[in-house]
Amino acid sequence: MEKKQRAEILKPIGKEDGSFSLNLRDSFSTILKYHFPRTPVHSQTTILQTPEEDLTETTPGELEAAVLNIKPKKASGPEGIPGEVVKEIYYANPEWSRTLLNHLLKDGVFPAAWKKARIALIPKDGRDHNHPSDFRPICILPCWGKILDKILAERLAFFLETRNLLNAKQFGFRKRKSTINALQAIKDFAQTAINNNQVSCIISINIQNAFNSANWQILKTKIFNLNIPVYLKKVLFSFLEDRKVTLGEVEQQYNKGIPQGSSLGPILWNIFINDILELDLGQDSHIQAFADDILIMFKAPATFHFSSTCTDPLNKIHTWIQDNNLFINNSKSHFTIVSKKNYSHIPTIKIGNHKIKLGLLSRHRSSVTCAFGLGEYSVFCITLLMGERSGSTSSWCPLGRLPCEVPPVTGTVYVLQFDRFSSSWVYPAPLLLISS
Repeated sequence: MEKKQRAEILKPIGKEDGSFSLNLRDSFSTILKYHFPRTPVHSQTTILQTPEEDLTETTPGELEAAVLNIKPKKASGPEGIPGEVVKEIYYANPEWSRTLLNHLLKDGVFPAAWKKARIALIPKDGRDHNHPSDFRPICILPCWGKILDKILAERLAFFLETRNLLNAKQFGFRKRKSTINALQAIKDFAQTAINNNQVSCIISINIQNAFNSANWQILKTKIFNLNIPVYLKKVLFSFLEDRKVTLGEVEQQYNKGIPQGSSLGPILWNIFINDILELDLGQDSHIQAFADDILIMFKAPATFHFSSTCTDPLNKIHTWIQDNNLFINNSKSHFTIVSKKNYSHIPTIKIGNHKIKLGLLSRHRSSVTCAFGLGEYSVFCITLLMGERSGSTSSWCPLGRLPCEVPPVTGTVYVLQFDRFSSSWVYPAPLLLISS
């Protein structure tokens, strides 16, 4: 009865042709096609043979760690087997489970039944809920698939990190890297520019629907070219084939996007986006990423230089995005200027013939004086690219006070209050302090 009540309140869902879904099944189908697209496959990358010596069998400790990773009292996947039951099966005969997984690794197979996900829809707050993008799909996967997925993810991450196959400027989804490291890299770049009496331009590029847009054939090619064991490539290829999602009675295959809900998903995204960080953008530039958030930084003697110096590097970025079948979300891409000196010129910055909007400026800074023995600093705003400029630069966005409840900790990350924002705190907006 509860399910029927929930189904009745789902509004008709808008389609690409402007029409709306006619019934519940049509609504589910429209939502699945949006979040789990299927595109034509023109070619296939194949791996012919797996050398026997290439395979390292699953160890008892490795398998047990993956089993323990299954959280209790979680919803079961399409097969209806709860995690607690899978754990009991494992502990009843651990060697049987290990033999099964070792055969799958040897054959390079990720079973089709383990790749079928049940979808739970989470409505996004503040939306009309009449468009597929107004819902966040949660993938509930089979527990046995989660175990193999976890083992593969740990092994893939090990090879990527120990063989230095991922660019150091990717800070997302990696052990011993965090937002603090990403912010520190930005702070160091801007501080160097200030020390040299230069200004910095920080450009945030937003990839439209990034994780759902990753082309599997392109991803397979990148996996194929990695220096990792052949058996791992084969089973990863199998992981990216014949995946299905179900929502109610609607079932759909998909072949595009990073598989959601899996341990491998974030790692596969890092592989997909890695080569954009290898681009040579020239002198006085820097590129880095945190997951799908791409940041490009430039420094110059004055702001008017950025109108010309950013052109070629951003053309390279745009070409990479096009070559990888991705799209830029122009409404969410911004730039900001970091400067210790006064300036009046706001540069025109374009990517793919689209003008990038100006975010916040850092020219008008407050001083934080010795509250915690830190001395006097100038406030440099990092995560304010979400803001919109209004009015003239001379009067816009004065920074507020440092909250007195912030404890005296080591490091330079604090949260500052903005008086002219609609909410009193910027989420989560950590700001870096740069020495005057």
